[in-house]
Amino acid sequence: AAGGAPWQLVAEPTQTDLHAGHADADSGVAVLVGAAGQVLRSADQGAHWERISVPSSEGMRRVTRDAASGAWFITGTGGALLRSSDGAKSWALVPTGTVAQLRALIREPDTDALLVTGRDGVLLRSTDAGLHWSPLQTHTASRLKGLALHPGSGHLLAVGRPLHVTSR
Repeated sequence: AAGGAPWQLVAEPTQTDLHAGHADADSGVAVLVGAAGQVLRSADQGAHWERISVPSSEGMRRVTRDAASGAWFITGTGGALLRSSDGAKSWALVPTGTVAQLRALIREPDTDALLVTGRDGVLLRSTDAGLHWSPLQTHTASRLKGLALHPGSGHLLAVGRPLHVTSR
């Protein structure tokens, strides 16, 4: 709890497992994602939640907002990648060319491209704010679960399972 305040239960708008969430300080919007295409949105700091219809019933695994473009992204199973350009109110399914589960998404600071990782060594890159994606060669079949940029060297680190670190 913030500042030591006690936790309180907010009404549960779903019985489906939720896997991830993102709260955006700039817009005040928060989004939760989960199994079977569940997406919940709050515009009042989590006091109230609404279920948002999305064009996929895949398991949603991660959600983030790209500060540079203002677009929201959800990644999930079956190669699902959803994009919203209206504050997470509506979502479009973006073709990825993969059926691998997708996970982390970050922006490459030196090129301004977006990158997303997934199972089977999948690494996708977009140079148009996430409207189109193309695969990059990773030379691994690991389950890539996360991406990070090393602040000193600027190297991109992709981490997976079994433990696998790839840098560029």
